[in-house]
Amino acid sequence: MPRFSGELITTPWGSDKAIRDGTISCAHCGYTWVHRPGSKRVRGFCMRCGGHVCSAACGNTCTCVERGLDNLEAGRHWFHRSISSAVHIDLKGLGSGAIVL
Repeated sequence: MPRFSGELITTPWGSDKAIRDGTISCAHCGYTWVHRPGSKRVRGFCMRCGGHVCSAACGNTCTCVERGLDNLEAGRHWFHRSISSAVHIDLKGLGSGAIVL
């Protein structure tokens, strides 16, 4: 059972009975859909950000909605990702009290 992002409450025409359905939002584009188990719709889950995605195409590039909006505000493309890498530093050759920046 997925964790729902929200809830959709609808009332059929001519009825007083309210129907409640759980909704899920795409972690990448923000699209929201009603969760229907067994609907045969292809949905996905992003292992990088840990969120549901609306389709296989949306899951190809992990850019969360917040990051995408930050990119647009900074004048970059929605899918812009900064390049980062890890560097191993051998601290044995440095004397005690050395500061590595």
